[in-house]
Amino acid sequence: MKYLDIESLRNINSRLSFRPAAATDMIEAYSCKVAGADKKLYRYLEQKHQEDLEEAKSLSPEQSSLTNMFSPFGPLTESASRKVMFYLIATLNASFPDYDFRYVMFCILLTLPQMAHACPHLTVSLLFESLLLYAQQLR
Repeated sequence: MKYLDIESLRNINSRLSFRPAAATDMIEAYSCKVAGADKKLYRYLEQKHQEDLEEAKSLSPEQSSLTNMFSPFGPLTESASRKVMFYLIATLNASFPDYDFRYVMFCILLTLPQMAHACPHLTVSLLFESLLLYAQQLR
């Protein structure tokens, strides 16, 4: 993935920078062409999936929940669901190069049917961060 520098998005981001420094909002665009490190990441994730399936076969049905692996994007037995997970992880890696998201457990992710469902969570998080920042300034 490659970061795409789009002027209109930079303008939007400059308008989003009014919030406290504890929270950063940005809108960014990335190409979805898989090359270099992304190819290695995709191969790694596919290999990990195959290893998980092999491990699941060696366990008893009571021990194994891996055979029914499901992500917020669909069953991981389907290539399309794994590809969405790959794009998400690759985008996170490109957005935050100091971190490696390849080890993120898919079960901690969730999809929201509409943006309106995310707003209360974001509002509470931003309010909490703002209060923490304000409390630190009072000290």
